[in-house]
Amino acid sequence: MAIVWALITVKCGVVWWAMPHWNMPTHPIWVVGPTLIFATLVTILWLAHREE
Repeated sequence: MAIVWALITVKCGVVWWAMPHWNMPTHPIWVVGPTLIFATLVTILWLAHREE
């Protein structure tokens, strides 16, 4: 799980750098926000999952 979160962090950092660098017409939070929300949701579901 730590490796996955490290990759998510790298992806968010690259997006936050790249969008202003290439003058994208939208704010990076529109990409980073949903990424973090869904990653958090999946992490919670993964931690709450119980094998029967």
